[in-house]
Amino acid sequence: MGIIILVNNENSNVLTELNYYLDTHKEFLRNNYAVIGVTHNDLKPTPSLNEYAKFIEARGESWPVLKVDARSRDDMMKLVNQLLAQTIRLG
Repeated sequence: MGIIILVNNENSNVLTELNYYLDTHKEFLRNNYAVIGVTHNDLKPTPSLNEYAKFIEARGESWPVLKVDARSRDDMMKLVNQLLAQTIRLG
């Protein structure tokens, strides 16, 4: 149905890392959806969620980006629910 990608905002090359994951799963994502979860945004606020969205848009894609705490069950459920909502809304 889709993929959830978690990236650590403390990583100095986080956009390069995200690019790697999106490229690695490019074939899968042609027919499926993605949701991006950004962790540690509270410890390192840049890049911002808006910068992630612009980065993804520049790739010609449109995936939701959410700030999450990977230790929080509720935050992880937000990612799953977002993926489900995309699947239902976009088919």
